[in-house]
Amino acid sequence: MKKFFLLIPSISILIFAFLFIMVPAAGASGMKTPANSGASGLANGPEDSGIGSMEQPDGTNSYYEFITGLQAEIAGKWEEAAGHYREAVRMDPSSPYLKLQLGTILLKLGDLKEAETIVEQASKQDPSDIKTLFLLGELYNGERRRDDAIAIYQKILTIDPGNENAMLLAGVLTASKGDYKTGQAMLEQILAKDNKNVLAYYYLGLMNYDLKNYAKSKEYLKKVLELRPGSENASFYMGVISEIEGNIDSARDYYKAAVQANPHNAEARDRLGQLYIRTREKKKAIQQYEKIKAIEPGNSDVNKRLAVLYMENGQFDKAVQDLRIILGKNPNDTHARYYLAYSLEELKRPQDALTELEKVLKAEPGNTQALLFMGGLLTEIGHTSEAVDIYKKMISVDKTKPDPYIYLGSLYLDSKDYKSAEAALSDGLGRFPNDDELHFYMAMVYEKTGNFDGMVAQLKRTIEINPSYADALNYLGYSYAEKGIKLDKALGLVQKALKLKPDSGYIVDSLGWVYYKMGKFNDALTELTHAVSLEKEDPIILEHLGDVYSSLGRKQDAVNTWEKSIQFGAGEQGLKERVQKKIQEIQK
Repeated sequence: MKKFFLLIPSISILIFAFLFIMVPAAGASGMKTPANSGASGLANGPEDSGIGSMEQPDGTNSYYEFITGLQAEIAGKWEEAAGHYREAVRMDPSSPYLKLQLGTILLKLGDLKEAETIVEQASKQDPSDIKTLFLLGELYNGERRRDDAIAIYQKILTIDPGNENAMLLAGVLTASKGDYKTGQAMLEQILAKDNKNVLAYYYLGLMNYDLKNYAKSKEYLKKVLELRPGSENASFYMGVISEIEGNIDSARDYYKAAVQANPHNAEARDRLGQLYIRTREKKKAIQQYEKIKAIEPGNSDVNKRLAVLYMENGQFDKAVQDLRIILGKNPNDTHARYYLAYSLEELKRPQDALTELEKVLKAEPGNTQALLFMGGLLTEIGHTSEAVDIYKKMISVDKTKPDPYIYLGSLYLDSKDYKSAEAALSDGLGRFPNDDELHFYMAMVYEKTGNFDGMVAQLKRTIEINPSYADALNYLGYSYAEKGIKLDKALGLVQKALKLKPDSGYIVDSLGWVYYKMGKFNDALTELTHAVSLEKEDPIILEHLGDVYSSLGRKQDAVNTWEKSIQFGAGEQGLKERVQKKIQEIQK
């Protein structure tokens, strides 16, 4: 299997593969072939073959070479067999049987041109031999000479009008040329005489599939499954049609049947895996692709699919293994290397991730996604100045995206360089005046620099651009509550934010704080208790809850909660002194 998103090939491609592999000249592989239509001749005794018996000067004869070649063929030594058959033909060039035998072994060896030449000679010597004609038709089909192959099968039908194999092959090849009407008519003619011909039903199913006549296609394929329950190919195409029609459960069942019939059917497993992905059953999808990997160990597409699934499932160690395999085969696959960097970062190996990103950027210096990722990693490990350089480089490389301005501004904010943060974000807003994130981060800058009105203006603009920006709604509502102003407006903003993010402990805290500022202490207690259950170690939320306990006269609960706030608030500037003062005042 070479592609993951499997495109169902047209019937012409399917027919070539099916006929060339499944319809050997001897009429085997499940095809209902009359006894006189095989090509190998192994079923008949050599005494009926017309092989000469005259002794040659070196004491050997063509019969001896034939028998020796036959023994080699039976032993699987096809090259050796071909050598003996060639010698037999040289000794007895008048025998079409020997040429047929040589042509058959040459076909097995894949030497179609020589096989074609030899079998054409045999057919000229014995124009009515059906075995020879079947082999010649197969060779023409293998050479994509469909018109010539069809002519051969039509010739067989003039000799043996009831030969179903010839009718089937002629009909299928005719359809493969786009003449579906004639091809279908020929297969229907077979079914009129033999209503249990599985291959005729199967190919009629494929023809109708190719014509997108899915209802009719299913009718024929179901007949195949009725005659041959669990048929791999019929089950597979029934699955494809069910998928096209949106019947996912049915498609899954048919693909499972195809896999049960042939556990090595990678296409069916791929389809099944894709269905599991669609239904968010990642573990089942992974199981299918792991089995495909065992079937096709050298298929990098399977490794890539598995790597992505492993990442989505949080199995980053396994993702790394498959990505290493991909890069071992193709070191220039920058997508795989980027995924490897991502997986390594998730495994808390930022330095290794940076090494991989450097390789990506060496191959693609302007890869903004890799630059953005590298900036984040450098920030994570404390290399702030290098991260700043990365974001500046991104801006110089590509000024069409707001992201580098946002990250650069955020980085300056984190390092308390508010002037640089404002400059970076202002530059970004000059290029992207309608970007909600840029306005949101500018609001944070104004809040840090004490510009309350500027902050409110930026948050209002953020919400105007994106009315569903929950963090902006919460930020503005909480800011009003902190000031003790517009509390009704604050309540509405926070409640809207909470509808968008119902599990956010920080927004629940804001709601509790608004109630506190409104004097609704019981409502505040309910919400802040809930907020603490969501964010158990947040010092600000704990401080707020302590304030509510204090207002309700529950002094010991207030003290206990404030002490927890101090315990978890080591990184919160000014919190310890502020809360200690509250504890001292309540204990007087």
